[in-house]
Amino acid sequence: MARVLIVEDEPEIQALIGDLLLLEGYEVHALGRLPRGLDAIRRLAPDAIVLDLRLPGIGGIELLRLLSADAQLCATPTLICSGAADLRELHSEEFRALGCEVVAKPFELDELLSGVRRAVERRATA
Repeated sequence: MARVLIVEDEPEIQALIGDLLLLEGYEVHALGRLPRGLDAIRRLAPDAIVLDLRLPGIGGIELLRLLSADAQLCATPTLICSGAADLRELHSEEFRALGCEVVAKPFELDELLSGVRRAVERRATA
């Protein structure tokens, strides 16, 4: 069973994504706030991460950079799921360079699920 980490600070969206992924058979973990450092994420060892960009404390862009620089987590596929159009546009080249797929909020459930499936498949074939 693939393990997916949701990093989303809005409880309703976190629950919606989590419920959808649970119904599809994924093991789901969620963080609403990012812990100091990456230890919690390393312990979870997710197969894929669904990441919002606007988060309290450390932002999604900063987390993405930390993940890409971490030897244990750099190969973890990340699906950006955010309504922050300005940040998605500003960092689109960086997302492509890091191999991130982007799903804009509001999203279609099928679109999000397809993105997670592709991310988990990339991890399985890496």
